[in-house]
Amino acid sequence: MHNEKAHSAFSSNKARIDELITRLQRMSDNHFAVDFFDLDWGDVGDLKSLADKLEDATIGISNRVTQVGS
Repeated sequence: MHNEKAHSAFSSNKARIDELITRLQRMSDNHFAVDFFDLDWGDVGDLKSLADKLEDATIGISNRVTQVGS
C-alpha cells in the first residue's frame, strides 16, 4: 500500500476525532453537567469558548474540503 504509515496515522487520528465527537455529544446531551437553574455567566463563557473553538475547527475542515473538491 502506498503511504501505509500515513494511512495508518490518518485512520488513527480520524478514530480519535470520532471518539471526541461522541464524547462531546454525550456531554451536550447532559447539558455539559451544568444545572440549568444554577448556571452563571462563567458557564456561559465556558460554553461560548468551546463553541468558538469548535467553529474554528469546522471552518478549517470546511475550507480544506472545499479546496480538495475544487
